Amino acid sequence: MNKKINLHKPNFKFSRKISLRHYFKFAVGFNTKFTRYLEKIYKIKPKLNFIKLPSIKQKKQLSRVPNVKRNLKISHKLHLVCAIAICMNILMILIILGALQTAEQKMQSFYDIEYKNSIQQMQIRNDVVTLDHTILSAVINHDYEQSNEAVDLAVQKTVSDINILKKSFSDDQLMKELNNTLNKFIAEEMKVMSYVFAGQTEKALVAIRGDYKQHVDDLYDILDTVSIKAEHAATLALQETVQQRHHTTLLLIIATTSLGFILLFTAGMLDKTIRKATSKIIHIADCIEIGNLNFSGEKHLPGDELDDVICSCEQMAQTLQILMRDVASMLEEMAKGNMVYQTIHREHYTGDYQSLLVAAENMQSYINYALNNVDTATQRVEGHVKDVLEGAQNLSIHAVKQNESITQLSDTLCVISNNSKHNAEQIQKISQATYEMNEQVGITRQHMSQTTNAITDVTAHASKIKKIINTINDIAFQTDILALNASIEAARAGAAGRGFSVVAGEVRALAQKVTQAAKETEELIDNSLQLTNKCERTVSHTSDSLDLVVNRTNDITEMISKISKVVKKDQEDIKNISFEAENIRHIVRMNTETAQQFAYGSEDGYQQVNILKQQMKQFVRQEVSTDGNEKIS
Repeated sequence: MNKKINLHKPNFKFSRKISLRHYFKFAVGFNTKFTRYLEKIYKIKPKLNFIKLPSIKQKKQLSRVPNVKRNLKISHKLHLVCAIAICMNILMILIILGALQTAEQKMQSFYDIEYKNSIQQMQIRNDVVTLDHTILSAVINHDYEQSNEAVDLAVQKTVSDINILKKSFSDDQLMKELNNTLNKFIAEEMKVMSYVFAGQTEKALVAIRGDYKQHVDDLYDILDTVSIKAEHAATLALQETVQQRHHTTLLLIIATTSLGFILLFTAGMLDKTIRKATSKIIHIADCIEIGNLNFSGEKHLPGDELDDVICSCEQMAQTLQILMRDVASMLEEMAKGNMVYQTIHREHYTGDYQSLLVAAENMQSYINYALNNVDTATQRVEGHVKDVLEGAQNLSIHAVKQNESITQLSDTLCVISNNSKHNAEQIQKISQATYEMNEQVGITRQHMSQTTNAITDVTAHASKIKKIINTINDIAFQTDILALNASIEAARAGAAGRGFSVVAGEVRALAQKVTQAAKETEELIDNSLQLTNKCERTVSHTSDSLDLVVNRTNDITEMISKISKVVKKDQEDIKNISFEAENIRHIVRMNTETAQQFAYGSEDGYQQVNILKQQMKQFVRQEVSTDGNEKIS
């Protein structure tokens, strides 16, 4: 009578908790890997920000701006990629959660039906067993009233449980069979109880072993059929859930593949944009490196961050081009001699570029200062050379006069010699001759005094000239140093300073010529001083001789009688005097030639100074006057 009931929970192949945890681990891992991929490729860390679309007012303002690229920023593009990836992940999570929830609800409903049916079948079976026991107890114990009440309760409970089972099961045909079997079972039970109440125990036992047992078995069979149907329905629900899971997995694969293609396409577009912008930036940097600042083609338009970087690079190249051209113009004007050139692009010299402008203006100021010093030194040299020239001309004039005086002295000595020869014959005329001799001696003494003074003047002028020549040497040395410094500064300036380097070389060569001329002039003046000293000694001797002549003339006046005795001796003295006079004449001629050469050298130096002044006039420079005001010359 009692059959084994298969009461168990369905064997689900997955559960909600495990599936959600597994999927969330997958979603988090995918987002992490994708974020690291973006960080590795683009060297940035994307953040999830909602893309802010421009408002209508911003769109109007954007449409009014000419020549501006209307595309998203690089950061917005990356944010958009992240937003798409995360939205697709959320969409997949929602799809999977919905599918899992639907499958869970179906499985739970069928599980509840099978489980409740199993419990209800077990309860019905227990009710039938209780009913059997009650009937048997009534038959055996003959306790009809109590057994009748217990049987009624058992029957009511069995009917109630079967009605509950019928409500929770959807197979109408099976429930009709269950209802018919239940009615037959109740009818047979009432028949058995009627036998019991009538005291017909044997008939009751026969009925229990016969039709009653058959109806109980039929009831159990129907309940087994209900159990099998419930298990079959649960199996179908499980298969449907598995199939739905397969569909969900396929949908997930398709969505993941689509997301991958979308992300690859977006990453490819970003990579193309970045590569194109990077190649243009590298091209601009290479052009700047080789000094090519003239970019052909249209100007790059501003747009995203990379476009802004390219525009900034082009602006930097344009600024460098302006600065280079401005500096080149300044150096070219300085090479032409314009030392007061001012830049017209001063607003571009900002930041570290300011030091370039300061250095160029400092160089210009230094060259102005050097040229002003050279001009001042040239003017001073001109004054000194002019003084030397005047002194040389005066010296030449005095030397000519001295030569004339010596010539006259020589002629006078010749006359004296001739007179001495005729002293023997013309003794009567000796007084007249003595008188004339005294006059001539006086004149000679005057000439000798003039000669002595001229020699003294020549010596003094020669000393002054030596000082002037020393000053010229100092000026030439300073000019040579200034020219050397100017050559060095021109060499630092490079190709732009070649013209100024040539001018500095000419100034230096001119200074060397002046130094050489001054050295030669100094040597000539030293020789002239030696000769002048020698001439002064000779004149001194001549003066002594003239004094002796005067004394002797006085003696002649006093001792006319003794003239004849001393005539020969006077003739010898006159010869010596003539010889010394000839030497003096030769020395004076040499002094004259030296003075003329010195005058010629001074005149040549003066001409060289004028050439240097003409060279200085070619420079347009800024001078500072004595009252502190600046002026252009």
